[in-house]
Amino acid sequence: LAAIAPGGRAEPRQAFDIAVVLIAVAAVLLVWAVLRLAGPRPWDAALVAFSPVLLTASLVSLDLVAVSLAVLGLLAFSRGRPWVAGVLVGLATTTRPLAVLVLLALVLVALRAGRWRHVGRSLLAAAVAWSAVNVPVLLASRETWTAYWSGLWNPTVGYGSVWLLPQLGGQAVSGTAARWLFVLGAVVVVALLALFTLTTAYRPRIPVVVLLLVVGILVISPVVPVQASLWVLPFAALAVPRWRDLLIWAGAEVLYDTVTWFYIYGQSEPNRAAPAWFYGTVLVLRVLAMAWLAYRAVRLGRRPWHDPVRSPSSARGLGRDDPTAGDLEDAPDALLIRFV
Repeated sequence: LAAIAPGGRAEPRQAFDIAVVLIAVAAVLLVWAVLRLAGPRPWDAALVAFSPVLLTASLVSLDLVAVSLAVLGLLAFSRGRPWVAGVLVGLATTTRPLAVLVLLALVLVALRAGRWRHVGRSLLAAAVAWSAVNVPVLLASRETWTAYWSGLWNPTVGYGSVWLLPQLGGQAVSGTAARWLFVLGAVVVVALLALFTLTTAYRPRIPVVVLLLVVGILVISPVVPVQASLWVLPFAALAVPRWRDLLIWAGAEVLYDTVTWFYIYGQSEPNRAAPAWFYGTVLVLRVLAMAWLAYRAVRLGRRPWHDPVRSPSSARGLGRDDPTAGDLEDAPDALLIRFV
């Protein structure tokens, strides 16, 4: 950002202004992409455009840019452009590794459908895009590149994580313990999602799988900052397009965001702080709200006749299998596991 500021150097205010412009553009593109992905229900884009989460979380970081790239990548995939999709998701992954969950969801759905051509191209393009950004950085500054990934592998338990709850009571969880708990939990989450994708009577829509992956990974992560809600928002709007469900979750997020800043403020002004027990309570409430979204997504995935996207009665008689699936839409199942 400093490089494109007047004179090639940016004061903090200038860098912030440039960031706000990028975030605003990303927000517009995100809403447009959700509108195009919503298929017979374009009005569901309002679930993103009018979400209070955009107000409380979008200016904290540049996460919204990465979220926008990931959703635009899913839009490109739905339009039969796997190379473009892979490049966009790959670029999103260079900013936030969480974007790789979009690719993982494509793999799980492709595994059931038995169609790999477009998904394979997307994976290859994503790897090339990720390498095109990371390799020059690695060559230019090996220490900086290594430090970033080392920080991810050796985390410090931070705000928003369920592993922070013991610390609020005086019993801290070490970074090493949180790391291995996360690794073990991630394996369990992916295994459960693979089982869900391959055993439901009807193949789940891609946004449903992405939402469940994102929620599952966030719940077990060592750090879940306020801006992590931006990764939930578009996929929740596509997977669970009901105002009630999204407002329940968004209300918990807004409350959590507000209390978090008061809790952090208390580090310098103890007399004006949100007490630790209150912060912990709101943190649990946030996790429960994400779990509610996951429950609703699973319910719609298992009962497609209640899914507003798939139910003909909800879309002028024009329900669709999955508007985001591209060549995977309406594909017959190649792998379906049934438990007798």
